Amino acid sequence: MNTLFLNKNAFIKQLSAPLIIGFLFLGIRLYITRSPLFLFLVWNLVLATVPLFCSYVLIRKERWQKPYLFAIIFLVWLLFFPNAPYIITDFIHLEGWSQMPLWFDFILIGCFALAGLQLGLQSLLIIHENLKWYFTNGSSHFVVVACCLLSGYGVYLGRFVRLNSWEVITNPIKLTILATRSLGGINTWVFSLLFGGSILLAYYLYRKLIKID
Repeated sequence: MNTLFLNKNAFIKQLSAPLIIGFLFLGIRLYITRSPLFLFLVWNLVLATVPLFCSYVLIRKERWQKPYLFAIIFLVWLLFFPNAPYIITDFIHLEGWSQMPLWFDFILIGCFALAGLQLGLQSLLIIHENLKWYFTNGSSHFVVVACCLLSGYGVYLGRFVRLNSWEVITNPIKLTILATRSLGGINTWVFSLLFGGSILLAYYLYRKLIKID
């Protein structure tokens, strides 16, 4: 677990570049267009920090010494984890909005998407290392694969079914009905598997990049 703390400063430095550029571009866009259209990126980024916060909460020894407490925090993390890679799908907003050059908005969304993905991958890394306290190395990798695929499905529900993570509490009946209906469509499975697989690939590349075995 000490390795994770040692990488904390490096992670913040890596995250600062897309954040600075992203907020700079957002400020320029707001100043020129006087339009709040892209402010949703800030809210999406805030949601992307929730899984990272949950993962850092789990680092404390008393959390992983109490399985029931670990399970509760882990479920909250899993519920919000799709919000991190979800920002990638915000590229859909490039279509039809011509207030600024296409390249400008592409860089803007790209910076927020990269920051969100970094937040998600770092949280997944910490969760993965925590899981090793309860499972074998092979089993912990299996859980990571399952989480990534479920995250792909979560992104689908957010982007196309327009469901939010907190509706598990605020409107569980609506969420259950719409989520169940979505499972009958082939597009749901294809998107979830491909997007979830992409998150998984990005995660293991991330581990290699920061030299975590």
